[in-house]
Amino acid sequence: GAFPGLSNVLAMRCAEVLDAPVENLRFSYFTSGLGGSGTVNLDITNYGFGPAMARFVDGALTRCEGYAGSDLGTADYFLPGSGPPGATRDVWAWPFPEAATVGEELCISGSSTAGMGTSPGAWNWM
Repeated sequence: GAFPGLSNVLAMRCAEVLDAPVENLRFSYFTSGLGGSGTVNLDITNYGFGPAMARFVDGALTRCEGYAGSDLGTADYFLPGSGPPGATRDVWAWPFPEAATVGEELCISGSSTAGMGTSPGAWNWM
C-alpha cells in the first residue's frame, strides 16, 4: 500500500536528495472514502489503540503509551506554488512504524510523528 511502504521509500529518497542531516519527520495520511478497503481500515483502527507508539522525541527513540488518537495536528495536502491548493486536514497521532524506523535509519536529531485522519470528519471524533 501507499502507507507505510511507499512513504518510507519517499522519505528516504527525499533525505538522499537533500543531502543534509534530517532533524524532524512528520508522516501524515488522510483517507476520504474507503474504496473497498473498509476491513483493512477497521483493522488498522482497532490495532492502533493497543500498543505504545514508537517515535523519536528530541533525538531519542521513545515509546509513548496512550498516544494514539491524541495530538491533533493538521496537514496540507498540496505543494505551495504548484497550482490550486488542495486541502488542510486534521490528523491524529497513530502508531505507524515509520515514525520510528525511518527516524532511526536517518539518525534524526529532532522528533518524528505519524498521523492519520479520515473523511467524513465525524469518524475522527468517535
